[in-house]
Amino acid sequence: MKNLRINIIGASGAGKTTLAMELSEKLDIPHFDSDNYFHIPTDPPFQKQRPANERKTMLMSDLKGLSSWALSGAVFGWEPQPALSYTLVILLYLDPKLRLERLRKREFDRFGTRVMPGGDMEKEHKSFMNWTSGYDSGGSEGNNTLPNHLKFI
Repeated sequence: MKNLRINIIGASGAGKTTLAMELSEKLDIPHFDSDNYFHIPTDPPFQKQRPANERKTMLMSDLKGLSSWALSGAVFGWEPQPALSYTLVILLYLDPKLRLERLRKREFDRFGTRVMPGGDMEKEHKSFMNWTSGYDSGGSEGNNTLPNHLKFI
């Protein structure tokens, strides 16, 4: 298929990456995850943001010349904003209670006791869960909030 430029947005734990990977496979188009551009790889992950111009340049370079792709995660709030032309934007929404439950399980599956009380990632885990809890109300820091996503679509 040609000229499919799909952006899947939503809260952490809503299933953006899972859906983008499935679409990528079924439609035979490449998948890109905005987290890979926004964050510098760290352990624990997602602790350091990449410089804004660098992340934009990296993403635009990877998408250059491609007529079709699936992108998981919103980039419309980045400054500077990548100049992307979407053919479809999908907003995934999941009940907050279920989403936070899924995230707790995912974090434990990925990091085990590191996210538990006394673990070396306890502080980061609590901070992440507090941040993502504000998605629906718009209380989260940054642009990854439901009110911002609704404005975009």
